[in-house]
Amino acid sequence: MENEKKKLEDIMDSLAELAGSAEKVADMEKRLSKAADNAAQMAKRIASLETENEALRNDRAMLRKFRGEANAMLNGILLAIAKLKCRNASIN
Repeated sequence: MENEKKKLEDIMDSLAELAGSAEKVADMEKRLSKAADNAAQMAKRIASLETENEALRNDRAMLRKFRGEANAMLNGILLAIAKLKCRNASIN
């Protein structure tokens, strides 16, 4: 009888350990799910930042082109003014 009682206590202890382990596994599954959600959100944010970065690169390239065109126009205007000054010495 004492031996059976000891076995029953051992079984109950094992069941309690198993229940504790099951709770830990469930907690880890929740954490893993949350980590996966966070990783998915980070991936979306990275993709968004990459898109923004590409748009900024395009804008910067457009501004460089515009600056080049503006400089060419300014040089043309300055050249025209210089030609006018040569033709008419009274222009300061």
